[in-house]
Amino acid sequence: MPASLRTLLAFGTLLLIPAVASAQFGGGSLRGTSIGVSYNSPSGDFTSLAKSGFGIAIRRGSGGEGEAWSFRSSISFDRFVGADSVDNVQMITFGGDVVHQSRRWYQFAGFGLYNTTSTYKSTGAPTSEFLKTRKDQNFGVSGGIGSTFGSGEVKPFVELAATLVWGATGNYTWYPLRAGLKF
Repeated sequence: MPASLRTLLAFGTLLLIPAVASAQFGGGSLRGTSIGVSYNSPSGDFTSLAKSGFGIAIRRGSGGEGEAWSFRSSISFDRFVGADSVDNVQMITFGGDVVHQSRRWYQFAGFGLYNTTSTYKSTGAPTSEFLKTRKDQNFGVSGGIGSTFGSGEVKPFVELAATLVWGATGNYTWYPLRAGLKF
């Protein structure tokens, strides 16, 4: 199956998840949408390919406001500055998380389909375009803890996560520190 068709299928599935999860969790109203930006710190073997980077995520949550368990789907973009011969690493992610909400804190764990693009620096030698850019589709997991502040319709949040992506050339591990607004 072509990569573009897999991406379209994953995105379409994620658009349906909040409605299905809402019915599963008792038909409560959607918990809302959130937008956040992150500072990403690579770890492990990923540090040989990339330095710190940034990200942006848009999420849609389901479940009633008072429910302890919910589900959220997300689309995100993460970009890392490259190390050594790598110019940069970029990931577009389609994912989903199970979220447990306690009073002010929430915990989450989920999965994702990561469309990874690695761009390599030119060495001056003649190389084909295929060698300058590598694109992969990988699966990964993410989990973490966060907190929402305030009591209005628009609430700021902050969260810390750990992400592990199984790539074709090795694993990508990083820690995003994310802040944003939930509405």
